[in-house]
Amino acid sequence: ATPTKPHLIQETLYFGRNIGTTGQVTADQFRQFLNEEITPRFPHGLTVYRANGQFLDRSNRLIREASNVVSLVFPDTVENEASIDQIIRAYKQKFQQESVLEVVDKDVRISFDQSEDLTKNDLIPERIQVDLFLGRNIGADGQVTETQFQDFLQRVVTPRLPVHYMVYDAKGQFLDRDNRLIRELSKVISIAMLDTPENEQTVLEIIAQYKERFHQEAVLTVVDEDVKIRMMR
Repeated sequence: ATPTKPHLIQETLYFGRNIGTTGQVTADQFRQFLNEEITPRFPHGLTVYRANGQFLDRSNRLIREASNVVSLVFPDTVENEASIDQIIRAYKQKFQQESVLEVVDKDVRISFDQSEDLTKNDLIPERIQVDLFLGRNIGADGQVTETQFQDFLQRVVTPRLPVHYMVYDAKGQFLDRDNRLIRELSKVISIAMLDTPENEQTVLEIIAQYKERFHQEAVLTVVDEDVKIRMMR
């Protein structure tokens, strides 16, 4: 029998940057950790966000701190699970951390090829979340500017999705077709929408427009159909 190919999952790691009560993991230190501990284990791609977090420590004190968030997509294997554990242990040891928050989502649909069917299109539409990871490199030396991206949002995205989407700044890295490690600034559009064929087509149109306008090879798309979304008014 042909072995079953492990399906792709999404894992998000939240790395606090406080060291004790007075120190902090610098941008250079985190970049070095990324290069030495995360990229060798997951060379095919990841996205990094800057964030601000807060939590209760062991003494029940409210702690606020700058954080780095790393989003990974990879096959659900024992080896990759062990790699995640190694990364977490290394960060805790190197920067004296109490813990690293780990969020695993095994119920997502992940696509780099927009010819694939993105959503299930249930008979009774439900709200789902669709995240589009949009790289900003254009060829070897160009880049989508902030002005160009805002124009894309205004002309392409908003007319098709007038409500219920958010945009994040991020940094991504991936292996290109020549197996070279590419690092680039990125934008993430997170969309809350009903699971209908019409909305799926809308997302595909946005992706196609971005690829054509900015000469992109692919757009990573992550669809979560198990998320619970409520609009509180």
